[in-house]
Amino acid sequence: MNRIVKTGLLAGAVVLAGYGAAMADSGTGSHKLGGMLTMTHGMLRTSGLDGATIYNENGKDLATLKNILVSDNGGPTTVVASADGRLVSFPLSKLKFQKSDPNSTAKRPDYSVVYPGASESTFKAMPKFHYDSGNQG
Repeated sequence: MNRIVKTGLLAGAVVLAGYGAAMADSGTGSHKLGGMLTMTHGMLRTSGLDGATIYNENGKDLATLKNILVSDNGGPTTVVASADGRLVSFPLSKLKFQKSDPNSTAKRPDYSVVYPGASESTFKAMPKFHYDSGNQG
């Protein structure tokens, strides 16, 4: 083999080994709630939140987080979620972020998005959200 091919194979092996180590370190082996979010500098990345499942504290899958909206003055943040095929919105303060497996000892455990006390009827009672008008209803 020439030098370029050897270098490429070695780089690929390093990437795969690094990926395996990262997965082993992330605590993704057991998911009480099914989360896949990890902390960075003690905070969750918003890019990791888009598409995350929203659970209640009993592990019931209730909705999918679509976006987090922030006003231009940094005021209250709003969550847009898809529940039962329709978009709804509610304050970000309603959500909690907790370890998916509370017994995890991983250096970087994964986290789940939890709406405590929520049920399917909680989301059904919310007004529809529309991106185009910026209004609910």
